[in-house]
Amino acid sequence: MYTLVLWGAGKGYNVFASLQNYSSVKVSAIVDNNKNFCKSIDGIPVISPKDIDCVLYDFLVITVVNEYLYDEILNEALEYGISREKILPLRVFEIPFFDFDDYVKLLRSNISILSDSCLAGYLYHKFGMKFMTPTINMFTDNENYLRFLMDIRKYLNEQMTEDTEYFDKPFAGVYSYPRGKIGDVEWIFNHDVTFDTAKARWDKGIQRFNYNNYIAIMTLYSEEAARKFSELPIKNKIGFFWEDLGIDCVVYMPEWNDPQVRAKFGYSFTQFVNAVTIEENGIYAINWLKALLHEDGYRRKQYVDF
Repeated sequence: MYTLVLWGAGKGYNVFASLQNYSSVKVSAIVDNNKNFCKSIDGIPVISPKDIDCVLYDFLVITVVNEYLYDEILNEALEYGISREKILPLRVFEIPFFDFDDYVKLLRSNISILSDSCLAGYLYHKFGMKFMTPTINMFTDNENYLRFLMDIRKYLNEQMTEDTEYFDKPFAGVYSYPRGKIGDVEWIFNHDVTFDTAKARWDKGIQRFNYNNYIAIMTLYSEEAARKFSELPIKNKIGFFWEDLGIDCVVYMPEWNDPQVRAKFGYSFTQFVNAVTIEENGIYAINWLKALLHEDGYRRKQYVDF
């Protein structure tokens, strides 16, 4: 049984109350800066932030739906000396197939997530986890990523340099993304203005990388790439492809064969995978809790139409 303290008695609390139905947790107090408006909610005492240290709890859940307000409360909680590892966002309770015991295991696993797109960053953000990877806010193609995965330790121990010898035809004379190279592997930083900021984040991620617990995620664009991915000497890996190849580590995404779906996602399979695997479009392709805990049964059992 885990004991929670909730910070926020407004709309976020109502969202939590509608979602929270877990036998493994109980709420001991609700924190609110405006303590005087009521003494308790649903039989749970309301306390002021300065009284948090008088309450025993395992985790503090910031029950607000506004991300800016979340950041303000997070900083205030840290000022009160609350450990960052104890603070959870409300959004984790909205994760499909959510199980609090599994979630705590995941938090404590220090898993590193490698991906060839923004998916790793999405997952860390969604689960409120510490970023333990260099592959954040970037993308690369299948050929580059497969070379990288063939010898992860080698590439993570080499210095990244800026690649200025490229030409983005669609954006000639307008803009192009910063790019970095490590040997024969190139990364494109589509969320950075300069290469220096991208490299600083990459270097920080390398320092945190957990070689004892990591998973590789890949968006596949050919059967050849899928088979090469399946043969990599990486125990924990998940790929996504639009054909059923019968490969254990490759998740079949049949919806992509619908022309309307392809048009909806700008004909980018990467955008489609990133969206539907973090449930933004209402279909749950994968149980990420099980996948990141390296457990069987992470695939959905039925396909869901748009």
